[in-house]
Amino acid sequence: MPMDLHSHNYRGATSFNDGHTHNYSGTTSADPDEPRHTHEMAGYTTTDAGHTHYYAVTNGPGIEVQGGHYHYYEGVTQYASGHMHSFEGSTSVYQNQMSPTWEENRKLTREEYIRLSLELNLFFARIAKEHSIFLESGFTAKDVRLAEEAENFKIQFEVLLAEATSLANGVISPEVAASGELVTPFTLNAERVSQYFTGIKINSNITRAEGGLVGGPTSMLGPVLEQRVFVLNQKAIRLTTALAQFKSRILNSVLACKLFTVNYPLLLDHILREAKLYLRMLEKLQNREAILAAKDLPDQEIFWNRIMAEHSKFIRGLLDPTEVELINTANDFGNEFDELTMNAIAAQDQAMSFAGVTAESLKATQDLKEFKTAGTKGLMDCSIKAIAYPLLGDHVLREANHFIRILKIMEV
Repeated sequence: MPMDLHSHNYRGATSFNDGHTHNYSGTTSADPDEPRHTHEMAGYTTTDAGHTHYYAVTNGPGIEVQGGHYHYYEGVTQYASGHMHSFEGSTSVYQNQMSPTWEENRKLTREEYIRLSLELNLFFARIAKEHSIFLESGFTAKDVRLAEEAENFKIQFEVLLAEATSLANGVISPEVAASGELVTPFTLNAERVSQYFTGIKINSNITRAEGGLVGGPTSMLGPVLEQRVFVLNQKAIRLTTALAQFKSRILNSVLACKLFTVNYPLLLDHILREAKLYLRMLEKLQNREAILAAKDLPDQEIFWNRIMAEHSKFIRGLLDPTEVELINTANDFGNEFDELTMNAIAAQDQAMSFAGVTAESLKATQDLKEFKTAGTKGLMDCSIKAIAYPLLGDHVLREANHFIRILKIMEV
């Protein structure tokens, strides 16, 4: 009986020559899993310094690891613009399908990779864009250069979000399209009112386009779209890395009493953690790894329970002191999600079932969603006294909707 064919993913960077490097990535040829087998690797590097390089190598024999194997490779690119580059690395691990970890560690199909990448960017690029707005509006007149830097990040994330939106219609899942994590019924008006209050321009055409996205089947998605999504993810990685560094610089300056901003230090740390999560998930996708596999879901629940707790505390601190009932409700939610976070951590540490904690987290998040919905409406119609503009309310509402979708995955 013939052996099943298999392949490996790979990615890396070339040597530094002529003042630059190139990135490369791809999938090896499909070959039988037999002793001392090899794979062909060929493709083009990224375009840098105005040119690209073709490469073609045969990797070495399989190197066995628990449950599977990988391959080492090395080679040189073809000449272009008067020079070439060397490169080396290891492929991804191919899990033997008899291994119990195979399903958990299997690589994403092309369709899964495209869909998950677009869904991630549609959610998090908007979140990052709004983080930039919150940062920009929080600086004083003394720090106009920091405000300009935040404005530049806002513009770049709008470009990224617009590109993701242009690729996503009919590709994302119906569940994500209907979840309320991309846009809500309030997003457009929240942007309009928040632009009026802050003077920061917000491109609402992107919101209209994103709000019009529909989900659909992901069969027969082609290699051209796959390559465009790969490039989109690389842009997102570079941009989010820079934004995380900017957030870290601001947080460190605030903690050292070298900078004043109206944003809480905890909020700065909060949005930095979200940027790091976005980066981790992008990097997993670029390695064709699942981002919401069963093994990842407990960490997601812990992460977002903590985020929900902090949202509640931020709301409490932004309400006018006369809004006693709302302050007390926000405080109760903060305490409840602190407890849920600790329960989830305990369940993970003791290898206990998450089912009970997840059910409690889902009920609490659904309740918090209603509170956030009412709060966003109140900021829109000026019936709630607070030092917050509506886009912040809509922002935290979308994150609750995102968490609800993850919790429902965990329940299945």
